[in-house]
Amino acid sequence: MRLCVLCLLSAGFAAAQPAALDYLPPNANIAIGINLRRMIDSAKLPDLIPDSQSQSLQMLALNGLGGLNPLKDIDSIIIASTGQGANPPTVVIVRGRFANWHPSAPKNAKSRVERIDDQTFLAGDAEAVQSAITRHGKPSAGQGKLAARVESLDAKYDLWGFGTVPEGFGSGTQSANGLDAIDRFEFGATFRGDLILEGEAHVRYAEDVKRLTGALRMVEDALTKQTKPANGAKFDLHVDRGTLKLSLLIPEAELKKAIAAQRASLMTAAPKVDTKGKIVTNAAGDTVNVTLPGGH
Repeated sequence: MRLCVLCLLSAGFAAAQPAALDYLPPNANIAIGINLRRMIDSAKLPDLIPDSQSQSLQMLALNGLGGLNPLKDIDSIIIASTGQGANPPTVVIVRGRFANWHPSAPKNAKSRVERIDDQTFLAGDAEAVQSAITRHGKPSAGQGKLAARVESLDAKYDLWGFGTVPEGFGSGTQSANGLDAIDRFEFGATFRGDLILEGEAHVRYAEDVKRLTGALRMVEDALTKQTKPANGAKFDLHVDRGTLKLSLLIPEAELKKAIAAQRASLMTAAPKVDTKGKIVTNAAGDTVNVTLPGGH
């Protein structure tokens, strides 16, 4: 009986995820996934949460997602894009718990947020979101192949991505600067216990190999300064016929030390804030000025 129950639960979970993957654009060239729940449950992410939570909530509100708490409500995010043009059509598939939440209108009129059910909502370009809703339940062969690749990487990694990058991808945008040198890539990272990162990228033009290799070597030098190879940290980079392959391993203990050192550095650089406040009175005892905690 117990085995039957477990089989039914497993089947229900397996059926739910492919249903969400039906929203993937069949012509997507680039996909990135984040299993936020696994990352939050790791022993390391809570150390970073206080520094980033307020910024995350502000960003969500601007995009029609006000009222969501990403640390409690969201489990996973998949971003899929055609990669075509300066502002490529993009669909974001979000899984979690949304029974008591309804989206508001995004600040950008060309964007759309659509709550599908208590576990799923879509966001992105209005036309791309509508197309995803229209074709749901009618997966094509190309979409099935894309979904299978997504499932494979999501089962192995907490953060992953892959794509074939069209020439001129994101031209004119600062966020895509440097990606125009790469024509295909794949990467994956896990944060459970040790930090493990694996990836490879094929460079479009031979003259860019040296530039990207140099940039990765700078990353290697920075990591070497914060972690000790003798304690198990590893960074390997290989270049073969225009393909860059890298792997990174930082043991959990070393990663915690690096995070602690980074936070201590930020705390030292931050200006001191008056937490007591001050009240100024005149000779008659009347209050003439009040300074609130924080200097306001």
